[in-house]
Amino acid sequence: MAVASTTASSPEGSFSSSTSKLILYLLTSGLIMTTFLGNILVISSIVYFKQLRSPTNSFVLSLAVADFLVGVMVMPYSMVRSIEGCWYFGSGFCRLHSSLDVMLCSASILHLSCIAFDRYYAVCNPLLYGYKMSTRRVSILICTCWFIPVLISFAPIMLGLHLLGMEHLWQEGACLFVVNQIYSVCASLIAFYCPMIIMLVAYCRIYRAARNQALRIHAMERNVSSGNASDGPMKKRKYSLKRERKAAKTLGVIMGLFLLFWTPFFTANIVDPLIGYKMGTVEWEVCLWLGYVNSALNPFLYGLFHKSYRRAFFMILSTAKQEKVRRQMNGLPPQGPRRCHPLEGPPNPPRRAPHPTSSPEGRRGWAGGAPQRSGLCRRAHWDFSRCPSGPVRPRLTTFVITILAFLGLRDRR
Repeated sequence: MAVASTTASSPEGSFSSSTSKLILYLLTSGLIMTTFLGNILVISSIVYFKQLRSPTNSFVLSLAVADFLVGVMVMPYSMVRSIEGCWYFGSGFCRLHSSLDVMLCSASILHLSCIAFDRYYAVCNPLLYGYKMSTRRVSILICTCWFIPVLISFAPIMLGLHLLGMEHLWQEGACLFVVNQIYSVCASLIAFYCPMIIMLVAYCRIYRAARNQALRIHAMERNVSSGNASDGPMKKRKYSLKRERKAAKTLGVIMGLFLLFWTPFFTANIVDPLIGYKMGTVEWEVCLWLGYVNSALNPFLYGLFHKSYRRAFFMILSTAKQEKVRRQMNGLPPQGPRRCHPLEGPPNPPRRAPHPTSSPEGRRGWAGGAPQRSGLCRRAHWDFSRCPSGPVRPRLTTFVITILAFLGLRDRR
């Protein structure tokens, strides 16, 4: 394996080479920025919104962290190496970069298999889902998704075990990831083929469960049409079927793109040692960058297929409707007119909205004997001069309830 080198024999050839490099830099820089911004959106959405904090989204959050680190710590240096054909950052950093490349890409793939495993229990065994996907088990799986890639990356690469018998192929100044046959087979099995089998089995079973559910729904519809059963349970099952189909469709698209972008690299990783390392550098780089594309697409796949993520992305990117979408995402009622109650105090809201089940924020009236902040007149750019200076007139129902309560207490005395 050698680095492809081109020599400029004329000014026209030099101009053509410079133009090609500029185009490649623009394309790869755009891919890096897409990976960076997309995964930042996913991380911010899950951290900010309590509604998105679930076992499945714990895997998604960890996956976004892995893909984000790929875009920050791996892809920029790979861009320079791939386009320039040289490595300018030293041999020590070359090994560190190769270790990070293997670790983070393997972690991303393992997280995809964990998401498929999680969806399998949620769709096929919903009664066991709470037990199988407890907080402790999810934490163990996430730690495993990071620990195994560390074992197959930093340990052998830093010690030079991946180069045993291949020292004659190593080139200083190129930082080509040359590995022996034993390492290529073992690493490919752990990082790609085993997760691929898990994803395929999980997706097939989810599809089978959705199909069986569709048959049951069809049978119930025929019973309802003949007047033998009520349509209440059928509507609930139909809604459940719609969600299951959507989950299966999402998982299928993610798995299909995963196979499309990573299969060329891991196939070449096993085949190349068997044919005597005859693959060229350009082919290797193309296969590698196809894998990087998967890290850039993962956050947008979730954003396209999940309404909660789309709303979260919209809130983060939007400024005009931020408060309205925040309240919807956290399950709070929509805001009323922009007015302030004199007992609410200064308009200094908390940065993170409390959970609707644990806080009476947004409810009308009184709770616990103390007035609650209704969330109105909070924004700094609102015109607070519109707020009434005197107390707000209570509604008739509140006034009647207060009188009845007072009369009841007097009768008891």
